[in-house]
Amino acid sequence: MHLIEPDFGGGDRESDNDEDEVANIPAEESDYSSSSEDEGDSDSHDDQNVDVVADNGTMYDVRWRKRDPVIYDVAFRGEPFPPPPLEDKTPYQYFKQFFDDDLIDLLADQTNLYSVQSTGTSINVNHNEMEMYLGMLVMLSIITLPQIRMYWGKATRIPAVADIMPINRFERLKQFFHCNDNSKNLPNTDKDFDKLFKVRPVLDSLREKCRQLPEEENHSIDEQIIPTKSRTSLKQYLPNKPNKWGIKVWARCGVSGILYDFEVYTGKSNKAQENPELLMGGNVVCRLT
Repeated sequence: MHLIEPDFGGGDRESDNDEDEVANIPAEESDYSSSSEDEGDSDSHDDQNVDVVADNGTMYDVRWRKRDPVIYDVAFRGEPFPPPPLEDKTPYQYFKQFFDDDLIDLLADQTNLYSVQSTGTSINVNHNEMEMYLGMLVMLSIITLPQIRMYWGKATRIPAVADIMPINRFERLKQFFHCNDNSKNLPNTDKDFDKLFKVRPVLDSLREKCRQLPEEENHSIDEQIIPTKSRTSLKQYLPNKPNKWGIKVWARCGVSGILYDFEVYTGKSNKAQENPELLMGGNVVCRLT
């Protein structure tokens, strides 16, 4: 016995149209199913009406009918997941797998361009210096001090940071660091305005690198939080999360925890969904799969 066509009008339904089917629930899982073998003629139990009480106290008359369950083909057709590498990669090799030379060259070019747009002269950062700057940012996130200049101070000096470049050069790079050309940014009134324009090249590059990874069979799509208290319209407040303030990201991850695809949530959009009947969550799943 399978659930179809709940009648919320309060009366008996006379139509037996097969197109009214809305759901399929196996008989052994339904509290309202009955066995025709134990109660006589099976034809007398094709249609049954039961009273269901909703959360708001309203009583509905639900029609049940027998239907064959829908069979879905869920066989895995992907490539087999490769075994672990014989030799572990170094942290630098993992970093270069996602921040390749093309992306670092792009960051250097955009930083030079922004310095020219701002001051009329180029800061002249090259590939190697941009790589060192990004490495210093990683170290600053691991070894945290209250102020930037403390990494170069006599009493609090951190050689892994201070020996890479002088503080004045680091602050100059920090001042002009850019990922995209501001002159190509659209006004926020434009229908194609992108809230993530300033970091779009980096996001697209990282997403493409994630999608190139060999994929395992079992995946899950859920939201993840990038913790931040910075002043941005992308920031969300989620009181039930360990990090209550942050940027929400829809992520498709494998059972081993590997990230294969992601999409940064930028808030409600006026753009039409490809599948409006699936609502926001269903469209996210369709896009990421």
